[in-house]
Amino acid sequence: MIHIVYDKWLSEVIEQESYTLKLSEGFIARSREKGTDENDWVQSIHSIDAEPVFVQTKVSTRAIDFIRYLEGIGFSLVDTNVRLTKGIDPQEVRNTGHGSHDIDIRFAENPDREGTVAVAGRTFVYSRFHLDPWFSNRLANRIKAQWVSSYFDGNRGEQMVVASLKNRIIGFLQILKPEEDSFIMDLMAVDEGYQRRGIAARMINFAIDENVGINKVIVGTQIGNIPSIKLYEKMGFLLESAEYVFHFHRD
Repeated sequence: MIHIVYDKWLSEVIEQESYTLKLSEGFIARSREKGTDENDWVQSIHSIDAEPVFVQTKVSTRAIDFIRYLEGIGFSLVDTNVRLTKGIDPQEVRNTGHGSHDIDIRFAENPDREGTVAVAGRTFVYSRFHLDPWFSNRLANRIKAQWVSSYFDGNRGEQMVVASLKNRIIGFLQILKPEEDSFIMDLMAVDEGYQRRGIAARMINFAIDENVGINKVIVGTQIGNIPSIKLYEKMGFLLESAEYVFHFHRD
């Protein structure tokens, strides 16, 4: 198993070497044995002579041994991510037309790139990058903007739904489709001035209706993002699991 994965995309965005650690009992045991690759890596991230590095990882909220290990080697808890799922009833009638008739819900097109990236770059406040004090607000916003931009480059996501008002993008929903019978809501935002108008629900319902044959929708969000959690619960999503998100910075 590959425990340490280099994140080329994030490294380029934050201009710092970035990795994802996939923790396991085997990794922990070997990291405590001198001469192993795992031990060498742990030692390397603490080297005072090395370049700055960022490492991210997620562990179950019930994995106490993993949590203690991460804290012991300098990782900090920055977020709790919750995963919710919704089973899809093909006979359910969804109201994608609720709200202002001036707001158009549709799939994104190439000319939508600039507006969508702009919304992503100014809307998020609950993401793990915004909650981590090491990341400035400006840098955290840039990560989200580049995340959305990567969709239009064909590098992340299979679909994107947008909400537009008079040809101005005011919201988007980025979608991953790892399996034919489900999709993951990867990233969603609505401009501040248009929130609490049912636009997010309309984009979700549009995506469900346009993906004929799916039986499940999956979404992850931060435990502190109460508005989103309330929306998902109202739409019938159920809590499935929770994970702690840890970050490590050598700066």
